[in-house]
Amino acid sequence: MKIHAKSDERILGDSDVAETVLGSASEAMERKYRLKADGYSFERVAKRVGEIFDISKRELTAPGKHPVHVKVCSVLAYWAVHEIGMSATEAGLRLGWSQSAASRAVERGRIIVEESGISPVAMQNA
Repeated sequence: MKIHAKSDERILGDSDVAETVLGSASEAMERKYRLKADGYSFERVAKRVGEIFDISKRELTAPGKHPVHVKVCSVLAYWAVHEIGMSATEAGLRLGWSQSAASRAVERGRIIVEESGISPVAMQNA
């Protein structure tokens, strides 16, 4: 009797690894759909980020290179991309950035979120 696996072991490893990776991807996708269904848009995420960092949405979307502004906008870009599924290019356009600047900001935002322990779950309270 032959057992069918959900992966090509040469690519992902054994079936347990593949199922773990696929399960994580599925959870992330479900979260994005749930947040969108709950009305999360770039504007709503920006509002919540502004509340967390005590900065107005107007200040948040204004151009500027002050370190605090860059930090807050990077978190906004990261959450827009990874929590609601917006492309880095679209998030960058909303913030007045080029695609490459937006991609760097998303990575910077990821690091800030991980180091500071800010949870995207906080968005659900907005």
